[in-house]
Amino acid sequence: MWLYDRKKLEYRRQAPHNTTVIGQYYTTLLENGETDCLVEDLLSRTESNAKPIISKLENGERLEHAERADLSFFIAFLFARTPKFERETHQIAESFHKLIAKERIPTVEAAEIFLAKLDQTTILTAESFHAFIHEEKYRIEGHRNITLDLMIEQARKAAKELVFMDWEVVHAPPKRSFITSDSPFGYIIPKHLRKSDKPILGLLSEDVTKVVPLTQKIALRIRGRGIGLGHIEVNRQELSGMNLAIATECERFLIGPNEDFVRYVVERSKIDSTKPGTQLRLESVTHPTDPRRSFVVCHRVSADNADRPFNPENLRIDH
Repeated sequence: MWLYDRKKLEYRRQAPHNTTVIGQYYTTLLENGETDCLVEDLLSRTESNAKPIISKLENGERLEHAERADLSFFIAFLFARTPKFERETHQIAESFHKLIAKERIPTVEAAEIFLAKLDQTTILTAESFHAFIHEEKYRIEGHRNITLDLMIEQARKAAKELVFMDWEVVHAPPKRSFITSDSPFGYIIPKHLRKSDKPILGLLSEDVTKVVPLTQKIALRIRGRGIGLGHIEVNRQELSGMNLAIATECERFLIGPNEDFVRYVVERSKIDSTKPGTQLRLESVTHPTDPRRSFVVCHRVSADNADRPFNPENLRIDH
């Protein structure tokens, strides 16, 4: 296969077993220092269950209810098991803690009170501590085990929702292929939503079409609420649009069957010069009716609207 490396800005040919491999990536560390492969075993079973199901879809067949559930689990893990999920999870956790720290230490006076309550001496002054917090002169890193726990939790929740959405198995036209990546989820966002600031661009949004490549010849198009499953062959223009949606969400590696195809998608999607198509944001929003309260809102936004502040009117307040 051929791939484009978004980090090194290079194209290269390599074997599948050496592609997007991170050693011991799903290994958990036990308290006694030993390692555990339970997560790796879970993912292996998920892949084994999905393989014959994907073959059935490639042959134009329908699925049993149990097969649909198994494939939903596999798809959810395609989303949650990636370095992109880990990066975004860490970014949100770090942003959340820094946001809370700023709200707890809003002034130099508050910093002075906080330092006075410490049971140990410190060389920090109230002014330097306040600057340390508000200028974000620190980083927060979570343990890999926590990310793995969150990966499993989010995949299980997502699978329960994905199974009750409408699916369409999209077949590529003859002599054409689907692209894939190290984050194989594309979002096809309607123009009116792309221009809005509504926080509904996520994986489970019923207003956004998700494109998940399963093989070179088929992809799953997921949208709306339901349990439908159909097969359709798209034309070259539709295939190109889906491939561009997949490409723009890649974290680092875009993968295809040959160099010309990969180069074409990179040039069309401009991933060699732009950021991913969507990104997660964390914001503190004042309660629309009670100025003493606030919400922390995490939502996925289009890269085109990355700097647009969240609109509090989009909050649904349940008293």
